[in-house]
Amino acid sequence: MTGFGAEPQEKRKNLCFVAGEKIDEEVGDHGDGGNFSAFLRAMGRFDGGTEGNHLHAVDFADRLENQIIPALKSGFIVVLDRYYYTALARDVVRGQNIDWVKNLYDYAPEPDLVFYLDMPVDVLLKRIIGTTGLDFYESGRDVGFSTDFYKSFEIYQNKCLEQYDEMKKEYGFISIDGTKTIPAIHKIMNSEVQKLLDTGFLD
Repeated sequence: MTGFGAEPQEKRKNLCFVAGEKIDEEVGDHGDGGNFSAFLRAMGRFDGGTEGNHLHAVDFADRLENQIIPALKSGFIVVLDRYYYTALARDVVRGQNIDWVKNLYDYAPEPDLVFYLDMPVDVLLKRIIGTTGLDFYESGRDVGFSTDFYKSFEIYQNKCLEQYDEMKKEYGFISIDGTKTIPAIHKIMNSEVQKLLDTGFLD
């Protein structure tokens, strides 16, 4: 889910404190960066149907090849605000088969750590209204759950939550209470990152 309140840049700064300076800028969600993203922005946003699924998968592959993997090969620690798990949740909620979507992203390397900020949809709704406001696609309006923005958001996000709950078990997400304060969340994240660094696995 988006809009939980802990800004990606703040998360990056805090993780830099743990990991030192050898950390790369995060690469955002679909359409935020990479050569193909400019094409997506020009074409408009695609969220429904296999055409949109394929376009987002191509965008992810472009950013993986040109930004994420080169940074990893250079020895950087790459912090991502989202990964392909977001596509799994969104595409399945929009009617795609989970195995079909997984196959679209089967080339993606598994991350060393995945943090999942968990919070009730009603709390998330209040935070989004108080910050960015409701987004057409993040509210699932394109799916047709409801003509009411708020109700559509509630239905859509709850369905996404169901998918993330399954992924937490399958992929071993580290679940954090998203209603905690940002410093409290950072403390948990820092501790988990430090544990990984101490293993020497990333050296």
